[in-house]
Amino acid sequence: FSVEGPFANTAFLAPTIGPLEKGAPAARPWDRARRDVVVFLADTFRADNLAAYGGRDELAPFLNQLAARSRVFTHAWSTSTFTLPAHASLFTGLYPRQAGIVDSRSAVSRELHTLAEFFARHGYRTGAVTEKGFVSHQFAMDQGFQFFDERRDGVTGTAERARAFLEADDGRPVLL
Repeated sequence: FSVEGPFANTAFLAPTIGPLEKGAPAARPWDRARRDVVVFLADTFRADNLAAYGGRDELAPFLNQLAARSRVFTHAWSTSTFTLPAHASLFTGLYPRQAGIVDSRSAVSRELHTLAEFFARHGYRTGAVTEKGFVSHQFAMDQGFQFFDERRDGVTGTAERARAFLEADDGRPVLL
């Protein structure tokens, strides 16, 4: 890396060396491309609202379309009925207490390795788009994400921010 111009403080954040051609996210120009992974979390949303789980098509037509072309898990259980510990388990692979969650003010231990760190270590571009709540830097849920955007601006704004992250394709597979 090199920088030209007048003296200045310069930083290269998450530099990546990749192929000259990056292709479209779903059609990479190289063999055996790793798939993008998008984790969609809808807190307090019952699974039977989706057609994939026996719900009516008209209840969530766009999510039903996504589920129809996605991997759907039919036998999954949460480690908790409360959002913070359940999400801590999702991001760490550990039970809530192992992840450091003992009450509603706890944060995930920074000493742990997270799902985002695992994917980043394997060459993925990692990002999270959240409406705050418990998926927040306050609870250390940002650990390992190269991009972490948390703000409350409604479903439409959140979808636009997620779309912008996906469109900023740099050739690496994505964990969003």
